[in-house]
Amino acid sequence: MGFWGILDMLHSDLDTELSRQYGWIALQISKTLGSASQRYRETLETNPKLSSLIESCKDFDPLDARTHKLVDWARRNEVAAVRYILGRHGHSVDINERDRGKTAIHFATSAQNVEMVWLLLGAGADLRIRDSSGVSQAATATRDGCSEILDIFIRHDLDAVRATSVGLGIFYGDRSLLMVAAERGHINCVQLILKALPFSLQLRSEKGDNALGMACKAHMPVQDPSAVVDVLLKSGIDTRNQNRDGMNALHIAADRRLSHAVNSILSSGMAIDVNTQDGIGRTALHYAMGDSTGIAETLIRVGADPSIRDKEGHTALEVAILHDQQIAPDDESVRAICRSGKITPDDAAEALKIAAQVGRSDFSLYYGNLNLPYAPSSRILLQFVTMKFSSG
Repeated sequence: MGFWGILDMLHSDLDTELSRQYGWIALQISKTLGSASQRYRETLETNPKLSSLIESCKDFDPLDARTHKLVDWARRNEVAAVRYILGRHGHSVDINERDRGKTAIHFATSAQNVEMVWLLLGAGADLRIRDSSGVSQAATATRDGCSEILDIFIRHDLDAVRATSVGLGIFYGDRSLLMVAAERGHINCVQLILKALPFSLQLRSEKGDNALGMACKAHMPVQDPSAVVDVLLKSGIDTRNQNRDGMNALHIAADRRLSHAVNSILSSGMAIDVNTQDGIGRTALHYAMGDSTGIAETLIRVGADPSIRDKEGHTALEVAILHDQQIAPDDESVRAICRSGKITPDDAAEALKIAAQVGRSDFSLYYGNLNLPYAPSSRILLQFVTMKFSSG
C-alpha cells in the first residue's frame, strides 16, 4: 500500500481496527523516510485518528529504536507489522528473541495465528526453544487443540517436535504431547501425534498413566473422550497399564462413569483382567457402584466378581453402602449384583449388617419385603438374612 497510502487511509472511515494496525506500521515506516518527515508531521497535526493512535500507544512507541522488536509485534498479534519487519529488516532481526520468557513463535502459536506462524518459520524460528515455564510451541498447539498449527510444526521440523514431545514444563510435568491431547479430548491432535510419534503409546506420566488412562481421567470439561479412547485402542495401547495408585484405564473409566470407554476397552480384544485390583484392593466393579448407565452389569456379564474384597475387607456392595449415601437399595448396580448369582449369603448378610451400622435401614427394609426377588441368589439372600435376624 505504501506509506502515503496508509496515511490517506487513516483520513478515511475504514474499519478502526484495520486503521490501528496499519497506523502502527505507518509510524514504523516513517522512521526510515527522512525527507518525508515534514509531510508526516503535517499529517499528524491534521489527523485526529493518527494523533489518537499515538496517544493510545505511549507505552509502545515504534519510533523508538529500543522498542523496535519483532517479538513485541508478535505478542500483540500484529501479523502485518511482523510481515513488514521481516521484509525490511529480516537480516538483522533476532527471530528467537524472548519477551516475558517467550519467543515470537510462542506468541503466534498461543494466538493460533497460522499466517504469522508460517512467516516466522520461514524466517528461521526455532521450534526447540521452550518458554520460561519449559513449554514448547508444539505443547501449546496441542494444549489448545490447534491441529492445523501442530501439523505445520510436524511437517516443518519433525525432529524438533520429537525432541520437545516429553517433559512439557511445570504445568504438565513428565506428560507427553499425546497425553495432553488425550486428556483434553483433542482427537485431531491425537491422530497427528500417533502418526508422527508412534513411540508415544509406550510413554507414561510421572504418576504412571499412559495416554489411555489420561483420556479417561480428564480433569476438565472436554469433548466426549469416546473418540480418543477408540483411536488409542485401535493403535494398540496397553489396556493393562496400572498407574502408581494401581488403577488401570478400566478402573478410571468406571469411576468416571464413562460407559462407552468401559465397553470399548472390554470389546477391544486387548488383554484385560476385569478383576484386577488397584493399590487399595478395589476392582473396577467397586468404582462402578451407583452408576446408572449399566457399567456394573456390563462388568459382571464379562466376569467381574462381586465377592472380591478390598484391603479394608469390603466388597463392592459394602463400599457403596459405606461411602455413597445417595445409592438406593434398588439401584441398578445393586440389582446387577443380586442377579449375578455370585454373592454368597454371608456376603449379603455382611452388607446388610454394614447398612444397619451406618443407618441405612432402607436396605434391610427393602430386602425384607422382597417378593420373588430377581434371581435365585436373592432368594438365598432373603432366606439367610431372615434366618440371621430371627436367630439374633
